Amino acid sequence: MEQPEQGYGAAGQRPVAWAPPTAIDDSWPAPAAPAPAPAQAPPALLPPPPRSHWAPVPVRQRRPLSAPPVDGRRPPFWLFVIVIIAFEVPNVLYAIRGLPHVDLNADLFGQLMRNELIALAVLMVLVLVGRYPRAVGWLPRRSTARAVPAIALAMVLTAVALIAVASVHLSWSASRTTILVVNVLAVGVVEETIFRGLLWSSLPRTWSASRVLLVTSLLFGSWHILNGLVTGNWRAAFIQAAIVSVVGLGLGAVRLRTGWLGLPVLLHAAVDGGIVAAQLVIGADGRHLPGAIILPLLAFEVLYVTVAITGIVVLIRTFRAERRERAEALTPPAPPVPSEAPPWPPSAAPVPATVMPPGRRH
Repeated sequence: MEQPEQGYGAAGQRPVAWAPPTAIDDSWPAPAAPAPAPAQAPPALLPPPPRSHWAPVPVRQRRPLSAPPVDGRRPPFWLFVIVIIAFEVPNVLYAIRGLPHVDLNADLFGQLMRNELIALAVLMVLVLVGRYPRAVGWLPRRSTARAVPAIALAMVLTAVALIAVASVHLSWSASRTTILVVNVLAVGVVEETIFRGLLWSSLPRTWSASRVLLVTSLLFGSWHILNGLVTGNWRAAFIQAAIVSVVGLGLGAVRLRTGWLGLPVLLHAAVDGGIVAAQLVIGADGRHLPGAIILPLLAFEVLYVTVAITGIVVLIRTFRAERRERAEALTPPAPPVPSEAPPWPPSAAPVPATVMPPGRRH
């Protein structure tokens, strides 16, 4: 039987071309082998991400300047109007009857002012029954202000020193000094509760702090024009109203910075008591004042002016801060700036490795 020719396949198939065995490629360099993937470190061993990728730390937001410090249940505005009308009805009747004019400063020093004490009792009932103590500022609250309360405390201490020196110099009895202290405290509580309590907290919530401060101070000063009904001296009443409006800014600044009426009441009482003591001392000695009176009297006058200037400064600074706050609120936010920090986690590029063929050494 014949054998098929070498190089042909089986019967019926096409011939297959014969090729010699492939020789070993001994060329250099050899093709680079792919490097193994870099081993990933455990999450606990990875370094911290860049600082720009950290979440921002939440910051405690401060009370906006457009909202005066009023907490609790707010009284209605009509309650303030009713209190003012009820307070001034006796003065109007006094003027209609043509009764003799009185000196209000002498009343503070002469006898207990029953009208003020009755008004104080009525206000206490209204505030407590209506549950307005926190809104009108009768309850203390935490404050971070330092400069304005320090000026108010200095004024209070100076007025106390002036009253004490005047009582010794003019030989006041203990009863007369007590009457003066009780009257000025009653007047301070009543007037501060009406204007920087009921009126302050009943104004619209949308009003800014500067507007509340300005309106309450102007109404507080204008209210003193009605003193002409009982004193008969309208010129002095208008002058007093102008001065009291500016001093009212100082009282309102203390209310704004502290958030409650404790210090404004003491400051109000100190101003009234110091003015009465100064007038009595000057009226008794004229231009020949003793040395023990001159120092507290000068300190009282300087601090009186300082309280008024403090109110003006606080009003201006509050208004500017509110305007800056509104401008920032209207400014559209800036577009986010792309971070130039490398991506996290960093991706390691593969490092080419050189493989030496077998049999070649350097």
